[in-house]
Amino acid sequence: MPFPTLGGSGTVPDNLSTAWTQARTVAGYVKEHSKSLRDRSAVQNVGTSEILDYVNQLASWREQLAAIAAMGTPMADYAKAQVANPAEDIVAEFNAMTAQIDATITNIVSTFPKDAQGRLLAKTWLGTNTGRTVDVQFTPADLASLRTQLNTLIATMN
Repeated sequence: MPFPTLGGSGTVPDNLSTAWTQARTVAGYVKEHSKSLRDRSAVQNVGTSEILDYVNQLASWREQLAAIAAMGTPMADYAKAQVANPAEDIVAEFNAMTAQIDATITNIVSTFPKDAQGRLLAKTWLGTNTGRTVDVQFTPADLASLRTQLNTLIATMN
């Protein structure tokens, strides 16, 4: 295993405090990026590159959250102590958030246009014989299902 770096570039937190901060930071990134994509996709076309960049980043954030979850009971106990609200089940909330991240990734992967061999249909030629490509564009109607997923994901975070 590689040595864990300082500053959040690694995936293994060095202690419970860092892990708690990283989990909250990642959740904030997920929420803000999801809100941004949801809002733009409701009013304008969105290119395939933006969707692919989003799902790749979401997968990276999910891996970071999995590394934090792998710290087990000590991490859960630390998070509960930080919240200090017996009515709030931080573990269940974390699990609901990560499950919805998984559902959002699954939605994008399963609905993204692909050919019979599974190759993504993400680009088209710009004009005849220009040698230039452009993203396939999704309309707001095309992305209605994704917006539903994003709304559900956003609702798992405060």
